[in-house]
Amino acid sequence: GGSEETTSAIEESLALSPAQVHTIRAKRQTFNSNWGRIDGEIRAAREELLMALRDDMSDATSVSPLVDELTQLQAELEKSAVRQLFQEKRLLTSQQQDQYFTRVENRMREGCGCMRRLRGGRQGGFGQGGPPAGAGKGRGEGRRRR
Repeated sequence: GGSEETTSAIEESLALSPAQVHTIRAKRQTFNSNWGRIDGEIRAAREELLMALRDDMSDATSVSPLVDELTQLQAELEKSAVRQLFQEKRLLTSQQQDQYFTRVENRMREGCGCMRRLRGGRQGGFGQGGPPAGAGKGRGEGRRRR
């Protein structure tokens, strides 16, 4: 899946030890699960916003809480990615960190945010990825309600 490809790319480019690989894979699995959950909530929030935009009775003021919720969820994803980067940083030697963050910097400067690059988004990244299987399908399961 996306996590193993992601870890394999890091493993090859940074010459990670077996212990580093094992720990990063475990941390990525947790990260990917959380990412998929939040991504599903974002997709559901976007659908709700789209429905509100089509509603003849809505206006900018009435959809503002939906925009706020969507913004909060997107911020949660970015913060999650940054926490993941710091967790992985602690596992790397200083030489590996330098190589790793050169790669991260390049991906982040390309756009689409930290999280998408960390997971291996559409334009590249550490692997070929999307949400883990069965996660982030936009059904809004577990989605917080106002």
